[in-house]
Amino acid sequence: MPNGLSPKMSFVTDLSGKNCLVIGAGVTGRAVHEALLRFGAISKIFDEKVTEKSDVINELPKGIELAIVSPGWKIDHPVILKLKSAGIEVIGEIDFAWKIKQVLAPNQKWIALTGTNGKTTTSRMIDSLLFEMGLRTGRFTSPHLESYLERICINGQPIDAKELIFSFNDISPYLDLMDTKFDNPISFFEAITALAFAAFAEHPIDVGVIEVGMGGQWDATNVVDADVSVIMPIGLDHMEYLGNTIAEIATTKAGIIKEQGFVVLAQQEPEAAVELLRRAAEVGADVAREGLEYSIDSRAIAVGGQLISITGLRGHYDDIFLPLHGKHQASNAAAALIAVEAFFGEQDLD
Repeated sequence: MPNGLSPKMSFVTDLSGKNCLVIGAGVTGRAVHEALLRFGAISKIFDEKVTEKSDVINELPKGIELAIVSPGWKIDHPVILKLKSAGIEVIGEIDFAWKIKQVLAPNQKWIALTGTNGKTTTSRMIDSLLFEMGLRTGRFTSPHLESYLERICINGQPIDAKELIFSFNDISPYLDLMDTKFDNPISFFEAITALAFAAFAEHPIDVGVIEVGMGGQWDATNVVDADVSVIMPIGLDHMEYLGNTIAEIATTKAGIIKEQGFVVLAQQEPEAAVELLRRAAEVGADVAREGLEYSIDSRAIAVGGQLISITGLRGHYDDIFLPLHGKHQASNAAAALIAVEAFFGEQDLD
């Protein structure tokens, strides 16, 4: 990109002086309008009430270069078709939000986890390691064990109930708006995912540890552009939604691997590994595989848990006390350690 700008940053800088049209005058439409003005664009709002008029096409402003469309508008709406036929770039509100995220939250990072078993435990381990390294952390996992508040954690602790209510009140109008736009209402998991992101923005955090709800590619959590993706062992789960074979399920879960990112692969069945490595190659992601790029060298029973030794990406870690029993917990701990190593890059872990 010119001047070393990323595609997202270039999109924002190009908004200055650009004639933009916001299609949809609801709450989110007005928020998009305000954002465009902030970035120096010339923004106009196209009130959806005029869509009932027969001459709606003729009421479109002239000279529009970019249109941002509310999710409630169908892609075959005459207004959308008219804009596209005129060669005008048309994007959705959600796409616009993620394009400007580079400016609004340039330093916020993400680690995403999927798999069949071990996601929540590994998420907690990653969260703990990141916090000990001095970062402000947010963690989103599901389901909860004792309290609903466990699903959203700040700096390793369940969010305060009052803070959760504050964040919910912040996004409630948007949830109501979406419910009025579509035949199917927002799902519980979609709503709680949005609530987690709102809470993370409010505090704010340096890094978010996000556990996928189901699958990966189409999961609500996959809106994050994860710097590191962690895929725990994949088995046959949610087959009615994800597929009838491990290969099909792995293909869906591989959707969390992002372009030029880093992926940590816990021990996988061969048919799962093939699909995960194929996705990593397609998007140019670096890979660390248990048993190859990293390994669990030893395990020994200890009082209250076990002592493990791990060979990581940049060093060997001896006699780590893990207050959990079982080989699977050692594998979880190893994946967590490698994820944090990858996150910090060349920086050594204390």
